[in-house]
Amino acid sequence: MKRILTLTLLATTLAFSPACAQKMSSSPEYKIQKAYEVLNEENDTEKALDLLDEVIDEIPDHAGALLLRGRVLGSTGEYGKALADFNAAIKVNKPKKTGVLSSTLHACRAQALSDLDRDEEAADEYKMALEMARKDNPSVVQNIAFDYSRSLFF
Repeated sequence: MKRILTLTLLATTLAFSPACAQKMSSSPEYKIQKAYEVLNEENDTEKALDLLDEVIDEIPDHAGALLLRGRVLGSTGEYGKALADFNAAIKVNKPKKTGVLSSTLHACRAQALSDLDRDEEAADEYKMALEMARKDNPSVVQNIAFDYSRSLFF
């Protein structure tokens, strides 16, 4: 029992050591979480983009970082760059491994196409996202269906 307590204390101490904290703060997951926090709490898109750039420089095929960076770029009017990130994320994404839903990526791609006034492509992409959402994310089907129908008339 004493040995288990000692090991538990050692593990706890190591987990909160400065070296461990520094390693955690440099991990891609930490940087992505930090980018979310910076966006939500400080509305600092530049700082969030810097964090996401670091992740993508380290892991160019990180679908989650590409998705978030694309969303941030789209919110700043950089639609072409956002589209490039969504295209890259779609190309490398493995939903079961990454947790990034294909329907989400295609819906974001459709929005970027729409923002670029590429309406026919946007409608096709919304249709694809709608079909995917029926399988991978039924809770957003209504939202994507609305966007799809709207894209047909503009």
